[in-house]
Amino acid sequence: MKISFCVTYYNQEAFVKKSMDSIFSMDVPCDFEVLVGDDGSCDNTLVEIRKFTDIYPDKIKVFKSLRTKSEKTINRASSNRLNLAEKAQGDYILFLDGDDYYCNSTFVRKALDVLDKNRDIIACGGNFKYVYPDKEVIFNQTINEGKVEPKLYISKGQYTHSGAILFRNILTADRICFLRETNTFDDNAITIYMFQFGDFYYIDIPVYAYVQNPNSLWNALTEIEQVILNAMDYRIIAVMAPKFKTEIFKRQYSALKYLYKNKARLKEFLNYNFDKYLTLCHDHNDKFLANLISYSDLNSIQKVCIFVEWKMKRWLLKNGIL
Repeated sequence: MKISFCVTYYNQEAFVKKSMDSIFSMDVPCDFEVLVGDDGSCDNTLVEIRKFTDIYPDKIKVFKSLRTKSEKTINRASSNRLNLAEKAQGDYILFLDGDDYYCNSTFVRKALDVLDKNRDIIACGGNFKYVYPDKEVIFNQTINEGKVEPKLYISKGQYTHSGAILFRNILTADRICFLRETNTFDDNAITIYMFQFGDFYYIDIPVYAYVQNPNSLWNALTEIEQVILNAMDYRIIAVMAPKFKTEIFKRQYSALKYLYKNKARLKEFLNYNFDKYLTLCHDHNDKFLANLISYSDLNSIQKVCIFVEWKMKRWLLKNGIL
């Protein structure tokens, strides 16, 4: 038995020691490897990583990617994770964002015990805490300890950070190839995709520290950009996990509803980022969201079609047909 820790970094030199120390202080009752993916850092991230490869040369493997200085995209982080997943040799796998860290040294041992005794469970996870510069806040969890049915987890909007979950490694070459085509493999997408292959077991202890970095790609986005990306998750994750299509729509419904309500002003809200998000919608073949974003440019007939399509989506959801 072997575990693969997959750690992704990009310009996070200040966080390397905390994240790597949290792995090597973990009580892991079996062999493990640490796969590090550096996504073209231009600071001293690699220098900090080298301090650990010098100490644990047989445990750590580093994989470096190149990028242009001006290139910023969440999709690159997904690609970085999948590159590590492709190289992972473990029977079990975890994904750690480079600016985060584990905050419970017994988590892996407890999760392995659950997974070893229950072959129908694909993942075992715990709670997490937000780490701000001046405080720490444990996430107000709505999940009860024990086995969790994936459809309920998804449809009810239950959540724990994917970094707080130990997964069975079912990521074969063909599955990784498929996931690359979706261009999305982060947090909710990881969890919901994996839930297609078994149930989830939740341990009610905080095991993952989710550092709130104001300079992160996500936190640098405006509120409306975050809502658009959340809404876009419906189509993307529904392609990744088609058996949960209805549940995913229920999960993302509030984001879609917000955008529909504010459709006439979305172009104004997005300002100079309008073309970027319109292109992103077209890249994911999300015509409905593309029409919402460009609603102010549509003619009367097109606007009527949007109204009818929205009413139809709500009716299908209400009647469990979607």
